[in-house]
Amino acid sequence: MILVSGNSNNWPAKWFTPEEIIKKSQYGTFIMNEKLEDTLYVVDIIREIIGQPVYITDACRFTGSETSQHFFKAPFNALDIWTPGYSSADLIKILEEHDLGTGRGLYPYGNGFIHVDCRRGKSSKEGRVSRWYRDQNGVYHSCGPDYDGLLE
Repeated sequence: MILVSGNSNNWPAKWFTPEEIIKKSQYGTFIMNEKLEDTLYVVDIIREIIGQPVYITDACRFTGSETSQHFFKAPFNALDIWTPGYSSADLIKILEEHDLGTGRGLYPYGNGFIHVDCRRGKSSKEGRVSRWYRDQNGVYHSCGPDYDGLLE
């Protein structure tokens, strides 16, 4: 189920369906809002750049940290993504090189994925970029655009 916030009658994404977000959202529900539309736009760009499907691993949550951009009241606008043949470092480099999103998280351990959101806009031209990575022990670290050397 999609809960619409604001005036979103037309689906904004080219490469992603509502069903893909529903499948990766807690309770099979997500909140559509302008910030999520921005994030979908950014993830569509990533899909265009790499020329192959991108998969969502996590979307909207209704429990857990209320400060997470995945949380429905944040407002929800975060997607965790991966794609075959690309490491999480490869994907985060694409975000950095093309200045995509203002929330950029690197999860290089385990299955490897990245977090992307548009909490302050679609690029650094619209707002400050928050960057972090989660280490092999599950500890989060704020970092700069080189992700503390993890992109080398």
